Amino acid sequence: MKKALTVFLMLALVGSVFAAEPVADVNIAEFSGNASVQWGVNLDSGKTGFLNAYEVVFKLNLLNNGTKSTTGDGVWGELVLKTDGDSFVGWKNTSAGDTAFAPTEGMSNALNWKVYVDTAKVHFGPAYIGIKSGDTQTGKLKMDAAIRSADNDNAVTIADVGPANFTQGIVAGFDHDMFNVAADFRSYAELGDAYTVNWTGTVPGYTSPQVFPTKGAAEGFAAEIGKIPGVTNVTTTKEGTYGNALNQYSNAYAFALEGEFTGVENLSVKAGVSYNFSDKYYPIKEFDYTVGLDNVLGYSASAGYKLALDDTFFIRPQVGFTGSKRGDEDAIHKMAAGILFGWGDIGIDDNAGVPFMDGDTAKKVSPGVGVVAEIPLYEKKPYTTRIYPSFFSGDIVPNLTAAAYGDIILPEEGDTAMGFVAAAKYAIAAGDMTITPNFGVMFRNNAYLATQSNDSLSNDLLTAPAGRKLDEDALNLKAGVDVTGLIDNTTLSVIYDSANLLNEKTKKDNFDLIYPEKLGTLNFKVKIAL
Repeated sequence: MKKALTVFLMLALVGSVFAAEPVADVNIAEFSGNASVQWGVNLDSGKTGFLNAYEVVFKLNLLNNGTKSTTGDGVWGELVLKTDGDSFVGWKNTSAGDTAFAPTEGMSNALNWKVYVDTAKVHFGPAYIGIKSGDTQTGKLKMDAAIRSADNDNAVTIADVGPANFTQGIVAGFDHDMFNVAADFRSYAELGDAYTVNWTGTVPGYTSPQVFPTKGAAEGFAAEIGKIPGVTNVTTTKEGTYGNALNQYSNAYAFALEGEFTGVENLSVKAGVSYNFSDKYYPIKEFDYTVGLDNVLGYSASAGYKLALDDTFFIRPQVGFTGSKRGDEDAIHKMAAGILFGWGDIGIDDNAGVPFMDGDTAKKVSPGVGVVAEIPLYEKKPYTTRIYPSFFSGDIVPNLTAAAYGDIILPEEGDTAMGFVAAAKYAIAAGDMTITPNFGVMFRNNAYLATQSNDSLSNDLLTAPAGRKLDEDALNLKAGVDVTGLIDNTTLSVIYDSANLLNEKTKKDNFDLIYPEKLGTLNFKVKIAL
């Protein structure tokens, strides 16, 4: 660490020669922390106890953000190197606190070093050829909504379609004031040999088959699981590919064409198509095992418009469509549509700040009310249409913050699956103090909770409660009061966090006391922060 600081201090003496380039800029970017103690009671068991928590965050900036690039005119090569504002060494010392089963303490550190090639192109006037790695997929769409769940890569309503893993090659494009178009021509990233281990029986934490990048790793794994009682018929075979790109000579190519119309302010219209020219299909792997074949053909289109109603209010409708063909199977089509009636910035990088929606599970907010619908026109899944209503108040009512989010799954047959969450807080000024009561409620029916065993349908915002029993709905409440200003730099809180209030099942505690996990916990907390 001392050597690193010495190097950057030396760079600071000469870095000013390159005005646009990053220079050493050693300073403390963040130094903050908090400590808290809470005493509470488990309302189901009647047991009480204390819990301490603390957190210290220290970030030492080493490098300012900057850019170095080539320039030219007519026919010329453009290369842009960049750093961003996160080039720092950071430490975080934290106890488990009130979010874990047992306190654990420790210091962690990380070097966020983001220096990268931003652009690599050869220009021919408004046309260009890019030489960076890319892809031959198209269609990824994140619909704007009042509350966006962090589920599915932070609310990807429609995922990319088209041939995957065709990453090595070029892109040719044309930029115009009214439109832009780009065509990717890329080869498949041929991967190393893969070895598959199959078995019969149950291996905790693993599902047959498992894929490994080397024969030795596969044989070692097979030997270990072969020792587990009840596991039989363990086999190791060479199959497919795995790992990072090892061989450029795959003789397999794919093509993608994407275009966007940009000639009207606040209007976005995009379309794309991609195709796999190779004479074989490539395996798709999830969790280290093959789940299917790659797409041969993909196509997509989307449009969105922000229409201002006055200086404050607007409406933003969006629609998207994708289609894909995998191997010789029928095409899979999916459509998404949504509308947002809003009164603030779209996609604020923050959570709603109310119970149940005060973490990364509600990562993006847009003041307004809206609804998004996913409509598979043809899809091999048990559930079809999915609807997400959402609401976020923003600052439209002074001192009030309110939010709501829903997820409704309408199956082709069977029960409708649904989950809803709503919460609010209100800041009340009382002299030098601010008193902020808050309340939240979350409901998920049993059909909805059952879908969370399917990763493609899981939703991080509407999680199943701990210790959920089968064949029951779930209703959870959070409520409390925060008081600031009574003691400088200190927050006093009363926090109620229920278990599943609909839980009528019992469990054993220490093998003798039987009670239903239902009422939850009540805690009194003091937190000092800077």
